[in-house]
Amino acid sequence: MRSPREVPDLSRQRNIDSGLEFVVDKDPATRDFYNSYDPLTATERDMAAYEKWKKSLKPEELALLNEDLHLYELSFKNIGGLVMPVILEWEYADGTKSGAHPLNLEDQRRCPRSS
Repeated sequence: MRSPREVPDLSRQRNIDSGLEFVVDKDPATRDFYNSYDPLTATERDMAAYEKWKKSLKPEELALLNEDLHLYELSFKNIGGLVMPVILEWEYADGTKSGAHPLNLEDQRRCPRSS
């Protein structure tokens, strides 16, 4: 049985369509840790680290964290070395789009690089 978060596997689907039976489906005793492992599930250790991090926040940072915001961080790298505009257009779930605006990357020169 697949978990709801698992991406459908084309090979597995083709095997099912061809009538192939899987050992773990015939004999559940053959299932192991990896049949039910979900790498996105938070562990106790993850939760403790998160709570410790939350306690280290200033009140204004904690208030910002509790707001219903959706923030995205984008990273760009100029691999070719040529000066090129970076133009972003946002398309929302309702189908509306924001205008395509070139980014001012001059401001990025003041930010410390992570690499």
